[in-house]
Amino acid sequence: MKKICTMLLCVAFCATSIMAQTVKVGPNGEGGSWDGPDGLYYATQAVKALQDDNRIEEWRDYIYVSGTLTRPGLFQFGTWGKDRTFIIVGDGMDNTTIQAYTDAELAAYESDPENNPLPAWKEQGAQSLAFYIAPSGMDDLNANYKVEVQFHDLSIKNIWLPDQANGRSAIKMDANAAAEFHNVRISNCKNSGADGSAIMAAHSSSLIMDNCIIEKNEGKTGTSLFWYTNQGSRTSSVTISNTIIKDNASLGKAGGIVFWCPDASSTMTVQINNSTFYNNSNVTGTSALEVNGPGVNISLYNTTIAYNKGGHSGVACMEAEPDMFTMINTLIYGSTGNEGQAVNDFGISWIPDTQTPIFTPAPDNFTLFTSIIGNTDISFDGLPTAASSYFNDWLNGWTMGLTDAITANNEVIPAEGSVAIDNGTEFPPYTDGYFGSNPDIGSYERSPATAIDADLENDVDITLYPIPAQSALNIGYKNELKWQIFSLTGQSILSGVGNTINVESLQSGVYIINMSEQGGKVLTTKKFIKQ
Repeated sequence: MKKICTMLLCVAFCATSIMAQTVKVGPNGEGGSWDGPDGLYYATQAVKALQDDNRIEEWRDYIYVSGTLTRPGLFQFGTWGKDRTFIIVGDGMDNTTIQAYTDAELAAYESDPENNPLPAWKEQGAQSLAFYIAPSGMDDLNANYKVEVQFHDLSIKNIWLPDQANGRSAIKMDANAAAEFHNVRISNCKNSGADGSAIMAAHSSSLIMDNCIIEKNEGKTGTSLFWYTNQGSRTSSVTISNTIIKDNASLGKAGGIVFWCPDASSTMTVQINNSTFYNNSNVTGTSALEVNGPGVNISLYNTTIAYNKGGHSGVACMEAEPDMFTMINTLIYGSTGNEGQAVNDFGISWIPDTQTPIFTPAPDNFTLFTSIIGNTDISFDGLPTAASSYFNDWLNGWTMGLTDAITANNEVIPAEGSVAIDNGTEFPPYTDGYFGSNPDIGSYERSPATAIDADLENDVDITLYPIPAQSALNIGYKNELKWQIFSLTGQSILSGVGNTINVESLQSGVYIINMSEQGGKVLTTKKFIKQ
């Protein structure tokens, strides 16, 4: 994969930041520069020509976009007889926008569609209204040519195709296509007639999303992302990191994401890290994340799925069990059903067999590491677990101390005293556990509430084990400590001195423990679970 050189980016941003609605190839327009909404088409053709001539300049594949490009038409990124790479670079989510219609045009259309029709597209009957990434015809597909497109630092918005059953909205990918999105926002893309309003991928090879926002889109299955293959012997991978998927609505199932791979001869490897699914909704199926088919191997690390709405509003396996489902430090809670809709669960549904509405996943394809799942009907008895896994109804979104607040960085914040704070499993490189720089449980990392003096021991040197505790709680520290245990409401329950605490008398629940040197200041405050 080609990566952007930081120095090259800085030069490009300085050169383009003062220009509006400009597209150029190379940081200084070495490969050509064009003004107006057709500039991206001409830049794509210029990159193709440079590649056909086997030009080897470092900037050859880079297209820099400034300002707002409105009504660009369908941009096809194809193979045209060889492997291709196109790298689209903007000036930032808030400074570079590629859109189909202006906000004013859409507002006028919604107020009176008959008298305010949307302007016609240049490509009549286009299946994708913004970007189409695919081999250029069957000969290139049979020759196994590949096309990769990278999008950096821009927004794609207002891609509408109302009431057309065969339409696609923002990005459509086909076989042998790969895409990367870095610091990209995809918003307000609507297509009531088909799947994948934001991103639709059929038999594609790979997808990377990092630091992205997918929000306020509307469509059918997999509004934010529908990644599927029903062809045999396909291999694909998806990695989603530091990304929020929020406020998306599905007229069918999954306002969030669907991964579907029904053929066991194919392998679809999915990894979701440090990301948040928030306030997505659906009519049927799952609102946040749906995983179907024996070809899927999915892992969730430090991910939060909260306050989604639908019949299965967290995670669901609806048709066929995946090959493997692993959850590490993942948090699912606080979701609800749509108004007037029967709700099957708010956490996880596992329903491949329609004759058995909800049942326990098989132990050989579902593994949990310190994950918290609230409001679920599934029994997790017999599943392979490591460290501690919590799935009790009392650990749901209302009693485990979580809030529905979301930060400017698109993170759901655990409240004071939540078991989700500083209670994770070390699983490098995705999580460091406790007070490191990576999240502990869910997508949000929170510092300890108690300030630590510089001359005192660092929190990371004091550990509690086992978590959850049953009869004894041990303090891992070189000296004996003075300790005091509180309820989440602040009531003092136990106190003493020593590094082994008898907790048999405590009721099941979440507690806070203060630890200090004997006669000294409090060293640290931690949370633990009594089982």
